[in-house]
Amino acid sequence: MTDVVLDASALMAFLHSEPGADKVAKVLSDAVISAVNFSEVLKKKTVESLHGAKYFVEFRQDRHLICQAV
Repeated sequence: MTDVVLDASALMAFLHSEPGADKVAKVLSDAVISAVNFSEVLKKKTVESLHGAKYFVEFRQDRHLICQAV
C-alpha cells in the first residue's frame, strides 16, 4: 500500500509542468488517486483537447500510472 494519495491539483501541476511538478514526479509511480479526483483531471484535460481520453490512455501506459479508487 502506498503512503501517497494525489489530488486533482497535484496531477494537473505535473501534467502542465507547474510548480510542484517535480515533487509529484518523484512519487508518481507509487501514488494512487481517487476516482473522483481522476475524473476531475480527465474532464479538464478533455476540455483542453479533443483527444483528452486518448492522452490519458497513453499517459498511463508510458508512465505506468496506476489509478485506483481510494
